[in-house]
Amino acid sequence: MKAMMMIPEAYAARLETLPTMPEPAQRVLRMLKEPTTTAQDLQHVIERDQSLAASVLRLANSSLFAPRQRVANLSMAIMRIGFFRLRSLVLTTVVSGLRSLVPGKATSQRNQLWQHSVRTALAARTLADRLGLEWSEEAFVFGLLHDCGRQVLLALETDDYLELMAEHDERLPLPARERNKLGVTHEEIGAALMKQWNMPRSLIITCGSHHGDQQFEGPDSAVVALIALADRIVSPENSESLEPAATALGIEHEQLEELTEAIQQTIHEHGGELVDI
Repeated sequence: MKAMMMIPEAYAARLETLPTMPEPAQRVLRMLKEPTTTAQDLQHVIERDQSLAASVLRLANSSLFAPRQRVANLSMAIMRIGFFRLRSLVLTTVVSGLRSLVPGKATSQRNQLWQHSVRTALAARTLADRLGLEWSEEAFVFGLLHDCGRQVLLALETDDYLELMAEHDERLPLPARERNKLGVTHEEIGAALMKQWNMPRSLIITCGSHHGDQQFEGPDSAVVALIALADRIVSPENSESLEPAATALGIEHEQLEELTEAIQQTIHEHGGELVDI
Protein backbone atom coordinates (compact mmCIF):
# COMPACT_ATOMS: atom_id res chain seq x y z
CA MET A 1 0.00 0.00 0.00
CA LYS A 2 1.50 3.34 -0.94
CA ALA A 3 2.28 5.59 1.96
CA MET A 4 0.10 8.65 2.44
CA MET A 5 2.08 11.86 2.71
CA MET A 6 1.33 14.41 5.40
CA ILE A 7 -0.60 17.36 4.03
CA PRO A 8 1.07 20.79 4.12
CA GLU A 9 0.72 22.58 7.46
CA ALA A 10 -1.33 25.39 5.90
CA TYR A 11 -3.93 22.91 4.64
CA ALA A 12 -4.00 21.07 7.96
CA ALA A 13 -4.85 24.35 9.70
CA ARG A 14 -7.59 25.15 7.18
CA LEU A 15 -9.13 21.69 7.54
CA GLU A 16 -9.54 22.36 11.25
CA THR A 17 -11.74 25.37 10.39
CA LEU A 18 -14.22 23.24 8.44
CA PRO A 19 -17.44 22.17 10.14
CA THR A 20 -17.09 18.89 11.99
CA MET A 21 -19.39 15.97 11.39
CA PRO A 22 -22.81 16.97 12.84
CA GLU A 23 -23.15 15.83 16.46
CA PRO A 24 -26.35 13.80 15.91
CA ALA A 25 -24.65 11.86 13.12
CA GLN A 26 -21.59 11.26 15.29
CA ARG A 27 -23.81 10.02 18.09
CA VAL A 28 -25.76 7.67 15.82
CA LEU A 29 -22.54 6.20 14.42
CA ARG A 30 -21.21 5.65 17.95
CA MET A 31 -24.47 4.03 19.04
CA LEU A 32 -24.44 1.68 16.07
CA LYS A 33 -21.21 0.19 17.44
CA GLU A 34 -22.82 -0.63 20.78
CA PRO A 35 -24.48 -4.08 21.01
CA THR A 36 -27.08 -2.81 23.49
CA THR A 37 -28.43 -0.05 21.22
CA THR A 38 -32.09 -0.41 20.25
CA ALA A 39 -34.08 0.98 17.33
CA GLN A 40 -35.91 3.22 19.78
CA ASP A 41 -32.60 4.63 21.06
CA LEU A 42 -31.59 5.53 17.52
CA GLN A 43 -34.98 7.02 16.73
CA HIS A 44 -34.76 9.37 19.72
CA VAL A 45 -31.46 10.79 18.44
CA ILE A 46 -32.33 11.02 14.75
CA GLU A 47 -35.72 12.65 15.24
CA ARG A 48 -34.08 15.60 17.02
CA ASP A 49 -32.34 16.59 13.78
CA GLN A 50 -34.98 17.41 11.17
CA SER A 51 -32.54 17.39 8.28
CA LEU A 52 -31.07 14.02 9.23
CA ALA A 53 -34.51 12.52 9.87
CA ALA A 54 -35.88 13.73 6.53
CA SER A 55 -32.84 12.40 4.66
CA VAL A 56 -33.05 8.98 6.32
CA LEU A 57 -36.74 8.67 5.50
CA ARG A 58 -36.25 9.82 1.93
CA LEU A 59 -33.42 7.38 1.32
CA ALA A 60 -35.22 4.53 3.08
CA ASN A 61 -38.07 4.99 0.59
CA SER A 62 -35.82 5.12 -2.47
CA SER A 63 -35.65 2.21 -4.87
CA LEU A 64 -31.96 1.90 -4.07
CA PHE A 65 -32.81 0.43 -0.68
CA ALA A 66 -35.69 -1.65 -2.05
CA PRO A 67 -38.40 -1.12 0.59
CA ARG A 68 -41.15 -3.74 0.50
CA GLN A 69 -43.65 -0.98 1.28
CA ARG A 70 -43.46 2.74 1.86
CA VAL A 71 -41.74 3.68 5.12
CA ALA A 72 -43.89 6.21 6.98
CA ASN A 73 -41.82 6.97 10.10
CA LEU A 74 -38.34 6.68 11.56
CA SER A 75 -39.13 3.67 13.71
CA MET A 76 -40.33 1.73 10.67
CA ALA A 77 -37.38 2.96 8.60
CA ILE A 78 -34.85 1.73 11.15
CA MET A 79 -36.54 -1.65 11.54
CA ARG A 80 -36.87 -2.15 7.77
CA ILE A 81 -33.38 -1.21 6.69
CA GLY A 82 -31.43 -2.55 9.67
CA PHE A 83 -28.63 -1.02 11.68
CA PHE A 84 -25.80 -1.64 9.22
CA ARG A 85 -27.65 -0.02 6.34
CA LEU A 86 -28.64 2.86 8.61
CA ARG A 87 -24.94 3.60 8.94
CA SER A 88 -24.78 3.95 5.15
CA LEU A 89 -27.75 6.32 5.13
CA VAL A 90 -26.34 8.53 7.89
CA LEU A 91 -22.94 8.80 6.21
CA THR A 92 -24.66 9.53 2.89
CA THR A 93 -26.35 12.57 4.40
CA VAL A 94 -23.11 13.70 6.05
CA VAL A 95 -20.98 13.58 2.92
CA SER A 96 -23.68 15.24 0.84
CA GLY A 97 -23.46 18.12 3.31
CA LEU A 98 -19.91 18.88 2.16
CA ARG A 99 -21.46 20.43 -0.93
CA SER A 100 -22.70 23.36 1.13
CA LEU A 101 -19.08 24.48 1.64
CA VAL A 102 -18.59 25.21 -2.07
CA PRO A 103 -19.28 28.78 -3.27
CA GLY A 104 -22.18 29.38 -5.64
CA LYS A 105 -19.94 30.19 -8.60
CA ALA A 106 -18.77 26.56 -8.56
CA THR A 107 -22.24 24.99 -8.33
CA SER A 108 -21.94 23.14 -11.63
CA GLN A 109 -18.54 21.68 -10.75
CA ARG A 110 -19.72 20.84 -7.23
CA ASN A 111 -22.62 18.89 -8.68
CA GLN A 112 -20.27 17.15 -11.11
CA LEU A 113 -18.11 15.95 -8.19
CA TRP A 114 -21.16 14.75 -6.25
CA GLN A 115 -22.50 12.91 -9.28
CA HIS A 116 -19.16 11.17 -9.66
CA SER A 117 -19.20 10.14 -5.98
CA VAL A 118 -22.73 8.76 -6.30
CA ARG A 119 -21.85 6.82 -9.44
CA THR A 120 -18.75 5.40 -7.78
CA ALA A 121 -20.74 4.37 -4.70
CA LEU A 122 -23.30 2.54 -6.83
CA ALA A 123 -20.53 0.92 -8.86
CA ALA A 124 -18.73 -0.22 -5.71
CA ARG A 125 -21.88 -1.70 -4.20
CA THR A 126 -22.69 -3.51 -7.45
CA LEU A 127 -19.16 -4.92 -7.68
CA ALA A 128 -19.27 -6.14 -4.08
CA ASP A 129 -22.68 -7.76 -4.58
CA ARG A 130 -21.68 -9.44 -7.85
CA LEU A 131 -18.39 -10.69 -6.39
CA GLY A 132 -20.18 -12.19 -3.39
CA LEU A 133 -18.44 -9.97 -0.86
CA GLU A 134 -20.10 -9.47 2.52
CA TRP A 135 -19.38 -5.78 2.75
CA SER A 136 -21.45 -4.26 -0.07
CA GLU A 137 -22.85 -1.55 2.22
CA GLU A 138 -19.35 -0.65 3.37
CA ALA A 139 -18.30 -0.50 -0.29
CA PHE A 140 -21.19 1.89 -0.98
CA VAL A 141 -20.11 4.25 1.81
CA PHE A 142 -16.45 4.09 0.82
CA GLY A 143 -17.37 4.85 -2.78
CA LEU A 144 -19.44 7.82 -1.71
CA LEU A 145 -16.64 9.21 0.47
CA HIS A 146 -13.61 8.31 -1.66
CA ASP A 147 -13.39 11.73 -3.35
CA CYS A 148 -14.46 13.92 -0.43
CA GLY A 149 -11.09 15.65 -0.76
CA ARG A 150 -12.15 17.08 -4.13
CA GLN A 151 -15.17 18.83 -2.59
CA VAL A 152 -12.92 20.26 0.11
CA LEU A 153 -10.35 21.51 -2.41
CA LEU A 154 -13.12 23.04 -4.51
CA ALA A 155 -14.31 24.85 -1.37
CA LEU A 156 -10.87 25.95 -0.15
CA GLU A 157 -9.19 26.65 -3.51
CA THR A 158 -12.20 27.47 -5.64
CA ASP A 159 -10.59 29.49 -8.44
CA ASP A 160 -7.56 27.21 -8.80
CA TYR A 161 -9.65 24.06 -8.75
CA LEU A 162 -12.06 25.47 -11.31
CA GLU A 163 -9.07 26.11 -13.54
CA LEU A 164 -7.89 22.52 -13.06
CA MET A 165 -11.31 21.17 -14.00
CA ALA A 166 -11.51 23.46 -17.02
CA GLU A 167 -8.09 22.54 -18.42
CA HIS A 168 -9.37 19.29 -19.92
CA ASP A 169 -13.07 19.84 -20.58
CA GLU A 170 -13.82 19.75 -16.84
CA ARG A 171 -12.42 16.23 -16.46
CA LEU A 172 -11.77 15.41 -12.82
CA PRO A 173 -8.13 16.32 -12.09
CA LEU A 174 -5.84 13.43 -11.22
CA PRO A 175 -3.47 13.75 -8.23
CA ALA A 176 -0.37 14.69 -10.26
CA ARG A 177 -2.11 17.75 -11.73
CA GLU A 178 -3.46 18.75 -8.30
CA ARG A 179 -0.01 18.55 -6.75
CA ASN A 180 1.55 20.63 -9.52
CA LYS A 181 -0.96 23.43 -9.05
CA LEU A 182 -1.89 23.24 -5.35
CA GLY A 183 0.94 21.38 -3.65
CA VAL A 184 -1.50 18.80 -2.33
CA THR A 185 -3.86 16.13 -3.71
CA HIS A 186 -7.50 15.28 -3.10
CA GLU A 187 -6.36 11.88 -1.80
CA GLU A 188 -4.26 13.49 0.93
CA ILE A 189 -6.97 15.99 1.85
CA GLY A 190 -9.64 13.27 1.90
CA ALA A 191 -7.56 10.99 4.12
CA ALA A 192 -6.86 13.88 6.50
CA LEU A 193 -10.56 14.76 6.71
CA MET A 194 -11.55 11.15 7.39
CA LYS A 195 -8.93 10.98 10.13
CA GLN A 196 -10.30 14.22 11.59
CA TRP A 197 -13.77 12.64 11.56
CA ASN A 198 -12.44 9.55 13.37
CA MET A 199 -13.41 7.25 10.52
CA PRO A 200 -12.08 3.66 10.32
CA ARG A 201 -8.50 3.12 9.19
CA SER A 202 -9.65 1.25 6.09
CA LEU A 203 -11.68 4.29 4.95
CA ILE A 204 -8.77 6.64 5.59
CA ILE A 205 -6.51 4.37 3.53
CA THR A 206 -9.07 4.13 0.72
CA CYS A 207 -9.56 7.90 0.48
CA GLY A 208 -5.81 8.36 0.41
CA SER A 209 -4.81 5.53 -1.94
CA HIS A 210 -7.34 4.92 -4.72
CA HIS A 211 -5.21 6.26 -7.58
CA GLY A 212 -2.09 4.67 -8.99
CA ASP A 213 -1.35 1.00 -9.63
CA GLN A 214 1.03 0.10 -6.79
CA GLN A 215 -1.32 0.20 -3.80
CA PHE A 216 -3.17 -3.11 -4.07
CA GLU A 217 -1.42 -5.01 -1.31
CA GLY A 218 -1.68 -5.22 2.46
CA PRO A 219 -4.64 -5.68 4.84
CA ASP A 220 -6.85 -3.07 3.14
CA SER A 221 -5.97 -3.99 -0.43
CA ALA A 222 -9.34 -5.55 -1.35
CA VAL A 223 -11.46 -2.53 -0.49
CA VAL A 224 -8.93 -0.10 -2.03
CA ALA A 225 -8.87 -2.16 -5.24
CA LEU A 226 -12.67 -2.32 -5.31
CA ILE A 227 -13.09 1.45 -4.93
CA ALA A 228 -10.30 2.11 -7.44
CA LEU A 229 -11.98 -0.18 -9.97
CA ALA A 230 -15.39 1.42 -9.40
CA ASP A 231 -13.85 4.89 -9.77
CA ARG A 232 -12.15 3.95 -13.05
CA ILE A 233 -15.20 2.26 -14.52
CA VAL A 234 -17.36 5.35 -14.04
CA SER A 235 -14.56 7.71 -15.24
CA PRO A 236 -13.19 6.12 -18.43
CA GLU A 237 -12.26 9.58 -19.72
CA ASN A 238 -9.34 9.68 -17.26
CA SER A 239 -7.78 6.68 -19.04
CA GLU A 240 -6.69 4.92 -15.83
CA SER A 241 -6.27 1.21 -16.51
CA LEU A 242 -8.89 -1.14 -15.06
CA GLU A 243 -6.58 -4.14 -15.17
CA PRO A 244 -4.43 -3.71 -12.01
CA ALA A 245 -7.44 -3.26 -9.71
CA ALA A 246 -9.41 -6.01 -11.48
CA THR A 247 -6.47 -8.41 -11.22
CA ALA A 248 -6.10 -7.66 -7.50
CA LEU A 249 -9.74 -8.71 -7.07
CA GLY A 250 -9.32 -11.84 -9.19
CA ILE A 251 -11.60 -10.56 -11.97
CA GLU A 252 -11.04 -11.94 -15.48
CA HIS A 253 -11.49 -9.77 -18.59
CA GLU A 254 -14.80 -11.38 -19.62
CA GLN A 255 -16.23 -10.97 -16.12
CA LEU A 256 -15.11 -7.34 -16.07
CA GLU A 257 -17.19 -6.62 -19.15
CA GLU A 258 -20.27 -8.18 -17.50
CA LEU A 259 -19.67 -6.23 -14.28
CA THR A 260 -19.32 -2.97 -16.21
CA GLU A 261 -22.68 -3.57 -17.91
CA ALA A 262 -24.31 -4.33 -14.54
CA ILE A 263 -22.87 -1.12 -13.09
CA GLN A 264 -24.17 0.97 -15.96
CA GLN A 265 -27.64 -0.51 -15.46
CA THR A 266 -27.58 0.17 -11.71
CA ILE A 267 -26.52 3.78 -12.25
CA HIS A 268 -29.27 4.24 -14.82
CA GLU A 269 -31.90 2.89 -12.41
CA HIS A 270 -30.84 4.52 -9.14
CA GLY A 271 -28.35 7.31 -9.79
CA GLY A 272 -30.91 10.10 -10.02
CA GLU A 273 -32.36 9.47 -6.56
CA LEU A 274 -29.03 9.89 -4.80
CA VAL A 275 -27.83 12.80 -6.94
CA ASP A 276 -30.89 14.76 -5.80
CA ILE A 277 -30.32 14.28 -2.07
